[in-house]
Amino acid sequence: MNEKLIYSLKYYRVVLLLYIKKKYPHLNVCLHIHNDPHTMQGAKTPAQRKQVLAVIDKVYCVSDYVRRQMIADLPIYAAKIHVIYNA
Repeated sequence: MNEKLIYSLKYYRVVLLLYIKKKYPHLNVCLHIHNDPHTMQGAKTPAQRKQVLAVIDKVYCVSDYVRRQMIADLPIYAAKIHVIYNA
């Protein structure tokens, strides 16, 4: 696989998911995050997270901490965000 593509998927996954949802609105698009979204490209600010949560169908987080960080200042979207613990 192309090294640039791997980099893009790792660091720009939010931007990529928004692009996919815009191009294919009929698809269910989910985001699975392992780290604090405040450090992720495209989800650092409340406005960016609001844009993501308004468009994406579900967000899966690996911990309650990550979930709380994702919905910080945006409790209206809490029902879209779920925790699936790593096994």
